[in-house]
Amino acid sequence: MNVRRMRQTWCRATLLIGAVCSLVASAESQDGVTVRLPVQSDAWIEPRGIAGALMLDGGEGTPDVILNRFVKLAGDDKARVVIVDPQAGARTSSGRLRKRKIESVAIFKEGVQGEFLDAVQHATGVWFDGSVSKPTIDSDKSRKIWQAVNQLLRRGGVVRLHAEATAAAGVRTLGNTRGGAQLGLLPDAIVVPKFEESTSKPALLEALSGNPGLVGFGIDEETALVVNGRLMQVVGNGNVNVFLSGSSDRPVYEHAVEHLGFADLTALRRAARARTLPTFPPNKPGAPNVPAGTLVVVGGGALPDVVTERFLHLAGGRGALIVVLPTAIPELMSSQIRVPQFLSDAGATNVRVLKARRREDVESDEFLDVLNMADAIWFTGGRQWRIVDAYEGTKAFPAIRGVLERGGVIGGSSAGASIQAEYLARGNPLGNADIMAEGYERGFAFLPGTAVDQHFSQRNRFADMLMLVKRFPQLLGIGIDESTALIVRQHHGEVLGAGSVYFYDSGAASQTGEPAVLQVEGGGVYDLIERRAVEPLATAE
Repeated sequence: MNVRRMRQTWCRATLLIGAVCSLVASAESQDGVTVRLPVQSDAWIEPRGIAGALMLDGGEGTPDVILNRFVKLAGDDKARVVIVDPQAGARTSSGRLRKRKIESVAIFKEGVQGEFLDAVQHATGVWFDGSVSKPTIDSDKSRKIWQAVNQLLRRGGVVRLHAEATAAAGVRTLGNTRGGAQLGLLPDAIVVPKFEESTSKPALLEALSGNPGLVGFGIDEETALVVNGRLMQVVGNGNVNVFLSGSSDRPVYEHAVEHLGFADLTALRRAARARTLPTFPPNKPGAPNVPAGTLVVVGGGALPDVVTERFLHLAGGRGALIVVLPTAIPELMSSQIRVPQFLSDAGATNVRVLKARRREDVESDEFLDVLNMADAIWFTGGRQWRIVDAYEGTKAFPAIRGVLERGGVIGGSSAGASIQAEYLARGNPLGNADIMAEGYERGFAFLPGTAVDQHFSQRNRFADMLMLVKRFPQLLGIGIDESTALIVRQHHGEVLGAGSVYFYDSGAASQTGEPAVLQVEGGGVYDLIERRAVEPLATAE
């Protein structure tokens, strides 16, 4: 897939009375109206989400919980707030905000360029209040105003929009599928304030059907959608209704997020994009075969010595260059990671831990040079979606796969096991309870045609895997116990360690009509193409 960063062109914007500035990503004009370019289905999605924090208020009343969250995001008692309110009355939400114990407040009834720019430059938050008409694009000075607000976001500040301004926060509006004057603050989104099920929902679904690849957000009155980086949370008295358009193989997605409930912006954007791409997993996935090199797929828990020894042997011995990728672990934790103890205890003498995870870093010459020399790769445990965020679509990914192509070994435990399959089990950034999570379903496919789950019998994940292979019968489901490895060479998988590996085959129904399940214990071998147990191979070592 040709992955590239979406280009955005900043256009002129104006600050209306009580309004916010507007920006659009554009490249052409139709009938005198600046419009956005079509959504690029192969565009790279920044996994970290937006800069700063954004509060999108659905309109009407503003409960104290929304005010409290804004103040907290702006710095609590150290907050320096700019308020734009055409009414500037004590009964408005901005009037209540002024009564909070914060460091400073600057109030504007309208956009006065010089004073406003200076205030925003030193602010930690901007609160736009009052009724706002549709933004227009007609002023050079408003571009400067918007740039000041954008700089506030980049340094970690918070911006609150209200009602009609909330409707302009995305990249499309209802009734204007070509774009128009939009803030573009919430990427790949259509935002509808004052959401009403009977009227707003049909209009939003129609807009999404004409713009597949976008996410729809319907925000109830007295409710705000708080977006901080990639994490989204609902606060207030109503819901935020999230929608994705239907596709050839997926129905319309609809989910109501209640007060204090969460969503993940990056996962939703990825899910929307996936609905514009060919069906996944494909109806006829690749055969589970590793034509060159070896995979060591470990189900988590303590790594038995026999598995470590096999990994080192496959890598070329204790002096082989082993690259450890700890990106499944949170970034703050991975910065403290040293050589894993199981490798140092086994006498490995040439281990490099590559902690970088941002695109510009994993595509650096230094990073790629190490990968291109590696004899082995080891993915640590953690959360598999972080591995996707770090390497998918980057120059690092073919360099990682290249280890296999030149006869090396790729291994990993827990999250580092699931990432090796074609279908990514438990990819939800909000938790690992869901075995299927739209937006993070694509693994690295080192082992095509499979889905791999870990900690299998220890966490009683049998029913989850059964559900997955019934949903996608074209996949071979593989559940791996802790302290157990599946060593895959070509299309044979050898089970090594203390537990078992469970193979779920929808093509071979059991007596109950359910997919057949075969348990293979340590020392056993399974033919991944023939889907049956076979005699151990003499060449296993």
